[in-house]
Amino acid sequence: MYVNLSIKQSSNEDLRIQRTKRLLREAITKLLKKNELKDISIKKISDEAMIYRTTFYAHYSDKYDLLEDYLIEAWKNEILLGGIINVNKQEFIKETYWKGMLDTVKYFKRYSKLYLQLSEFKPIISKNNLIYKTLKQFFNILLSILQPDDLKMLVSKERISEFYISGYINSILNWLESGAKESCESVTKDFITLTDNNLTFLINKEFQ
Repeated sequence: MYVNLSIKQSSNEDLRIQRTKRLLREAITKLLKKNELKDISIKKISDEAMIYRTTFYAHYSDKYDLLEDYLIEAWKNEILLGGIINVNKQEFIKETYWKGMLDTVKYFKRYSKLYLQLSEFKPIISKNNLIYKTLKQFFNILLSILQPDDLKMLVSKERISEFYISGYINSILNWLESGAKESCESVTKDFITLTDNNLTFLINKEFQ
């Protein structure tokens, strides 16, 4: 079975726009090393990036929008599974699924300081967010592998995936807020255990 987990970036984005956004992302991350997010103004970001404020607003609505874009870029560069992965059912459940969840937990821990600051002002993950879309695609693949027949599902795959992703992200945020004392491996194991035990009932079929 072939699983495509790549999400392509628009090829229409002008190189100048990409460069400007990169400069702004670099500016806010540099400022965050010495300042709290609440203390950073658009003027400071623009000055650091050496661009006009009007240019900033041509690309981002506010500093939270910019920080979210930086975190999504980090996700694309570090975590997002690209290309085609050739896996069978056993490989996906035991290897690809575990690795994807573990890498996601490690990603959130790596950027925990930024996510915790961002979460004070806006939801860290929305349904239109690339991270949410990728996790949903990943989870839908798992559901399709476990139960190809939608009619046998006790609850729709759409609702199941949304429920688990929301719970997963909130659990990670709570873990970060409490100091991330448990290891990334332990958090991942807990989530997969919960997923396994509950999906067995929801899909009316045990993991094989």
